[in-house]
Amino acid sequence: MTSIEQSGRETWRSIVLDQHRSQIVVMAHKTSPTFCLPSVEIPRWERIAENLTEAVRQAWHCDAICLFTPTLVPSIDSDNPHYEVMECLRPLRTDSSCVQVPIQGLTRDSFHDEADFLMLHRALAELDSYANDACAPFVQVGWFRELQNWVAEAIRPRHLRLSGSFYQLNASPSFSLVRFETNGPDVWFKAVGKPNLREFPITVELARLFPSYLPEIIGQKPKWNAWLCLSAGSTMLAQVCDVSSWRDAATALARLQIESVDQVGAILNAGARDLRLQRLSEAAEPFFVAMRMVMREAHSLREALSREELRLLCIQVRDSITLLEDLKVSDALGHLDLNPANIVLSQSRCILLDWADAYVGHPFISFQYLLEHFKREVGSAADLQSGPLAAYSQVWQEFLTSDLISKTMEQSRLVAAFAYAASLFGWHDETKLRRPEVARSLASMVRRMNREANELRGHAALCRD
Repeated sequence: MTSIEQSGRETWRSIVLDQHRSQIVVMAHKTSPTFCLPSVEIPRWERIAENLTEAVRQAWHCDAICLFTPTLVPSIDSDNPHYEVMECLRPLRTDSSCVQVPIQGLTRDSFHDEADFLMLHRALAELDSYANDACAPFVQVGWFRELQNWVAEAIRPRHLRLSGSFYQLNASPSFSLVRFETNGPDVWFKAVGKPNLREFPITVELARLFPSYLPEIIGQKPKWNAWLCLSAGSTMLAQVCDVSSWRDAATALARLQIESVDQVGAILNAGARDLRLQRLSEAAEPFFVAMRMVMREAHSLREALSREELRLLCIQVRDSITLLEDLKVSDALGHLDLNPANIVLSQSRCILLDWADAYVGHPFISFQYLLEHFKREVGSAADLQSGPLAAYSQVWQEFLTSDLISKTMEQSRLVAAFAYAASLFGWHDETKLRRPEVARSLASMVRRMNREANELRGHAALCRD
């Protein structure tokens, strides 16, 4: 492992094209009459587009946006830097150490590192393959200018105008997330592609039904599966560790869910996942049959479950689902990715974001995801957990008894782990199950379910004693 990787940073080389795709930004090599692609270091595991655009701006005085990450050429050593295809939005500043040169005429000998030429060739071929592809709008010539013009028109009725500054956070041919500054509040543009196409209609519908809990949408662009919304605030729950903020988030979640009970039909029609208990119960047996193969593929992992252990776990999951059915809590809106980065705090409300994994089903499942993140971010001590737990339960006490809430919480932990694994990991696809990263993730989730099941059995034994 290199010293850069050990420091938590990684090297990216930028294939920066001009807006007409006829020139490329390069820099002269120090000791030979050849070119190099601009190279920067950015933090690992953070947003690539956000960090790359800022690093290129700071290092090379180049205002650019990301287009896509090209497929790695097989002949290039995997230890080489990463590459990103970008587009320069304005002429390079005179104090930049880079220059723009015509692409036509560049050969292998034009570059100090042959990998740069090979990746440029691959990037241009991929760019040609996206030409006129309606499913890849964010690599087409002139798309960003079209976006800026559309945003300017969308905010004009609110007496807002673009300031000229923007920040690109995510980028791909079919996905985009850009924050634009205005003379007032910031506005956010988000577009989604496969496999998250459902996020567009779900978000639009939820914003209509529950405006107190989602950002205000001020424009839609259906051909891009995109929407524009006013900023909901700048403080994420992930940025704070005080229990009171998590209590507020738990309260907001419970209130939203209660308001959603009468709207589950509309939410399902918008594309939310159907995770009602009957559906989960029907999925249990085929899921755990598939997990037999996962455990075979992951046999080298610690704590692989045997065939008999999987059978018993399946029974326990179905028993917990049945117990929840008997408690008769109404189906409601849920969020399978309820992490603190998807919750925005303000003085008056909590806003929930990123509804690609919205579902209709048991509401307490969502709270278990929020509580799991609380344990990681704040602490797992019982007295700490009692804060968000009490806040969430207090709202539900208007409709459910304390005893019923307690029993529901107890059973929902195991069901929440099952619902997450059964909904998001593509276990129906045997090809996916054979991928090591998928097998590891699913094996980890199954082990988590087994721990929850053991705790339930232990608790039941104590109650009998």
